[in-house]
Amino acid sequence: GLSAARNRGVKEAKGNYILFLDSDDWYKDKSCLEHLFEKIEEGNPDIVVFQYQRVTDDGHLYQEDYFQRYFEQMQEFTYSGERYLYYVLSQSEAYAWYPWRYAFKRTFWTDNHFKFRVPRFEDIDMIYKIILYAQKISVLNEVVYQYRMVRDGALTSVSKKSMQDLLCVSGNTIDAVDKMDIDEKLKKLLKNNFSYQYFIVLTEVNYLKKDDREVIFDELNKYRRMMDYTTRKKNLLIKRLISVLGVRGVSRLLFIRMKWKSVK
Repeated sequence: GLSAARNRGVKEAKGNYILFLDSDDWYKDKSCLEHLFEKIEEGNPDIVVFQYQRVTDDGHLYQEDYFQRYFEQMQEFTYSGERYLYYVLSQSEAYAWYPWRYAFKRTFWTDNHFKFRVPRFEDIDMIYKIILYAQKISVLNEVVYQYRMVRDGALTSVSKKSMQDLLCVSGNTIDAVDKMDIDEKLKKLLKNNFSYQYFIVLTEVNYLKKDDREVIFDELNKYRRMMDYTTRKKNLLIKRLISVLGVRGVSRLLFIRMKWKSVK
C-alpha cells in the first residue's frame, strides 16, 4: 500500500531531505526545485512547506493553493511546529495534511522514527504529529507541486471503504490529540480540523449506491461524537439539524443543496 511504499522510500533515501511524489502528479518545473534547494540551504530547517496547485490532466490550472494568500507574509519567518499549526489552523479549519506539500530533513525524520502507520488517510494520522516535533519550519512562497485532479484508480475516489476509513482514522486522530500534552487552544484547533472530515462524508455519502449508503449512514451515526469538536457556525447548525432530522435527512438536504449550487 501507499504507506508501506512511502516508508520503504524513506528507508532507501540517501539525500539530506525527503520529498514525496504521488505517481499521478508532478513538480511544476526545475526552477521551483532549485528555489526549494536554496530555501533549505538558507536555514537547514526540519521542514520546508511550499505551495501546490490542482491541475487538469493536460496541465491547466484548476485551483490555486488556498494558503497562497498567506505565504508571502509567512515566508519572512521560521516557526516551531506548534506555532506553525496554530497559525495555519487559525486561518482555515480545512487545512490539508498532504505529505507532498513539504520537504522533510531526513535525519529529523529518521531520528524521530517516524512511520506511516495506516494504509489509507495516513496523512491525517501522521503529518500533524511530525509537524509538532519540528523545531524549525520554513515557508517557500512558490508553487512546487502540481496535483492532478483526474486520477484513475486514485485513493481519492469515493467509495464505501474510503469513507469508512476516513471516519475511523479521523475519529481515532481526535482521540489521540485529546491525550496529547499540548496547548489546549491548539488541541481545539486540531480537533476542529479533523472533525471537518465528518461533514465531508455526510454530503458525499449520497454518491454511493443504496446498500453502501446505508452502511455509511450507520458509520456516521457511530461517529456522531466527532461533531462535538466543530467550531464552524455552519457545522454547528448542521449538528443541531441532525438532532431533529437525523443523519439521513440532513445528509440528503446537504447533497441537494450542493447539486443546486453546482448548477447555478
